[in-house]
Amino acid sequence: MARTLDEIFSDTQPTTQQQVSLPETQDRGVVQKVAESRVGRALTGFSEKVLKKPAEFLFETTGKTLGSFLLGTFSKDPKFKKLAEETITPGNIAFTAIELYPGGGFVTKQLKKIPGGDKLARSFTRRISNLSNKAQAKAVKKFSEGLGATKQEFKLKSEKVVPELLKRGVSATSRERLLGKAAKEADISGAAIDDFFEQLPKATRLKTKPLVDALNKYRQQFIVKGTKIIADKRAVALVDEFKATIAELGDEVSPGTLRSLRNIWDKQILRGKGFVKTVSEGERIDILRNARFAIAKELGKEFPRLNKLNAEFTFWKTTQEVLEETLKRTASQVKSRQIIPMSTAALLTGLSGNEGDLIATFGKSAGAAFLARQFFSFISSPGWKFVSGSNKKKLADALLDTNVENFATILSKIGVVIKNAVPEENRKTLDQIFIGI
Repeated sequence: MARTLDEIFSDTQPTTQQQVSLPETQDRGVVQKVAESRVGRALTGFSEKVLKKPAEFLFETTGKTLGSFLLGTFSKDPKFKKLAEETITPGNIAFTAIELYPGGGFVTKQLKKIPGGDKLARSFTRRISNLSNKAQAKAVKKFSEGLGATKQEFKLKSEKVVPELLKRGVSATSRERLLGKAAKEADISGAAIDDFFEQLPKATRLKTKPLVDALNKYRQQFIVKGTKIIADKRAVALVDEFKATIAELGDEVSPGTLRSLRNIWDKQILRGKGFVKTVSEGERIDILRNARFAIAKELGKEFPRLNKLNAEFTFWKTTQEVLEETLKRTASQVKSRQIIPMSTAALLTGLSGNEGDLIATFGKSAGAAFLARQFFSFISSPGWKFVSGSNKKKLADALLDTNVENFATILSKIGVVIKNAVPEENRKTLDQIFIGI
């Protein structure tokens, strides 16, 4: 079972073996003392456990990343003030990904638990505050693109569910997998609603008058203000038709009966989507939608807990509908299995040292397992330090965009650099990696 960041950090003990890398500066000694203090050592211990791979990937060593952050925070030397800024950027997976991880605030919360960590936490919060919205907006945009909605109706639905998906930390390597999760969660939340109604006392009754009042209020928009002149006779007739249906139920009705009526109307609305041929048919769907909304509102007013259950069901059902529409539309395309672009936070998983996670990032793309094996062999190789920062950045970008072709091309170039940097006697292992043995 995956452990939370809080759990990982809670058993992180300060150690004198972990070192923070600091450049020469006039107040290097002051910063070094901070680095060697309990706060510095605990922060380093946390990073070694949680951020090791990402930090090494971009900065060669975790120590260098932490050194830059500590120096930029505590140094009085102006030229080092930008170091903290450089450490905390959307491109630096080491810190930003953890802080912006769904739920947020992990680094700052853990810093505050350490004696003397308040200043670091304040510095971190101040520097990352301007990046949070930008990074979140980028993640939402990427995730929305991954859902692939093209019709306006589904784009609007996508905009509603994506922020919540990110907030909940939902990630998926393909649309099919996310669809499977959404369908499963919709079934679970739907069953919870069923259980709720079954557990209500049999004698529970609700008045139908509020429903009739709601429809009468809606009916007024089709009548000329200040007169009794009906401007849209067809619409008024439809509203009266639905009022008559409710009236047939009597003055009081069981919650289950109201729910049954709402479900019947929901199915009519669903059948009407995409098949409305006339204005009158479209008008009927709109009025039906308002009638079922009146029922939902009344049930929610009487049973507040039902609102939460319905919201959960609607969230997953909407996600399911968006993905079903996208997959249906792209079913005939060669590249129907498109990968959902991951946010910087999700990339942390791909760099956590687990080949399976990286393979999942690329889905069933040809050679995904081979690329994952190469990748983790390269970043743990002594020759990795000879790879240029620009190539590392290109590789990170390709991984963020889940662009298999670019990732493979850049990885191949990096492999040549590493191979040439490794002593002759150690090249046999690398040769085996290159040919996939």
